[in-house]
Amino acid sequence: MENIKKKILLITGAVTSGKAALACLLEGHPEAFAMPFWHDKVASGLTNFHFPGPTRLLGYPAAKIWSIMNALTNDTDINVLKLFSLQQKFVYPASAGEIIEFPTNFNYYDLEVNIYNDLTKLETENINADNITSIMFKNLQNIFSPKTIDTCKYYVSQSTNGFIRYEDFFKAYSGGGGGSKIIYVKRDIVDWLFTMAWRSSRCSHEKMMGSINWVFENDPRIKNLIYLDKNIENLQSKYPQNLKIIKFEDLILRHEIVIKEVCGFLQIEEHKNMFVPTILGTEIPLVKEIKDDISKIITSEEDKHIRNWLRKYKSRRSVAARIKRFIRKR
Repeated sequence: MENIKKKILLITGAVTSGKAALACLLEGHPEAFAMPFWHDKVASGLTNFHFPGPTRLLGYPAAKIWSIMNALTNDTDINVLKLFSLQQKFVYPASAGEIIEFPTNFNYYDLEVNIYNDLTKLETENINADNITSIMFKNLQNIFSPKTIDTCKYYVSQSTNGFIRYEDFFKAYSGGGGGSKIIYVKRDIVDWLFTMAWRSSRCSHEKMMGSINWVFENDPRIKNLIYLDKNIENLQSKYPQNLKIIKFEDLILRHEIVIKEVCGFLQIEEHKNMFVPTILGTEIPLVKEIKDDISKIITSEEDKHIRNWLRKYKSRRSVAARIKRFIRKR
């Protein structure tokens, strides 16, 4: 099998930052294939996968493919497709009050066999994240999309929650016919913390204080989000051609502007189908409001409590980092 020249576009950001919404908009473009209903995690999952070297693989194709299939199963969410296959449908929450059911008519085990067969055709020197991810998405595209393989330029993947290894991603996906890209959807950290606490409290102000405390004490994603909130602009300046930041508010409230910017970043022409989000060719309602708008919901007491917690949390992390540096120097 020849080296597959596809670019991987990784959409990443915090939970509730609109990653799936952006994927739904991109799915309308004839040169992009996304699985908006499935946070696939393929690209970010395989970033950390160490591909077997040529010496180890020599004469052992079955072992080679088994290790790759094992990585796809363990480091991504491919297994959720088994459920879609068995129930012959998947359910998509289009909004807070609307659920859309999409029929699915495919055999999960046939999909696995097709992926396995394509992997066996790869020459040893072409075993890399670019080609394996492209094989994965090519087979999904054959099932779920009427778009032709030849015209598709980007395979759109969404990240694991808390994924921050962007430089490792660029190293793993350094091919793809010119380099793969990341779009980071940035949401204000106070907004994100409020949303997490608000949902954890089941939208009850009576339970919010305890919920805020719980989020800070137990949610492992806070550390990564604080790091990215502080450093994402520096990463963008280091990789200006490969990393783009868009604001959550712009994506929801001014998506027409975001589409123009994204098309320029990806070097693709704007397409009319991008202005209405779609899943498998079916239009879904376009959300034009922020459901958890803290300016309309949060109380002054809750706002103060979150900001105090955030300041203490950052200070605690800073002290811990200084102690670690001191120990290393000794």
